[in-house]
Amino acid sequence: MDSVCPANITGKPLSPRKIMVNVRERTETLAMEKGLALVGRAPSSVTRDPSPVDSPLLLDGFISEDELWSCTSCRACVQECPVSIDQLSVINEMRRTLVLAVAAVVVLPVLLAGCGRDVPAVAGTETIAP
Repeated sequence: MDSVCPANITGKPLSPRKIMVNVRERTETLAMEKGLALVGRAPSSVTRDPSPVDSPLLLDGFISEDELWSCTSCRACVQECPVSIDQLSVINEMRRTLVLAVAAVVVLPVLLAGCGRDVPAVAGTETIAP
């Protein structure tokens, strides 16, 4: 699977197989931390020291942003996957989550600051009937 990935071939840090393995490991780690059992699977031995569960990053230290943004969305990994896993949809969803996390930290405070400034002017012009 990695042998057909253009990003991996050119030396970028993307490995579609590694991303899927890391998603599974992180899911198992979160399940163990919350006391849940995954159906039909014995817990694997996760060798990483996971970050706190309340971290704003989706997969904490398991997958880097460079790996996600290295993907060219060519679907070569999806076509070559022997078990029909759609790695591209997982990568795109993690990218979407990263963009939304940045927007919540950078854009939202600016928007909320502007809303608070306009409320007194609008509130004084309307009368609410009892």
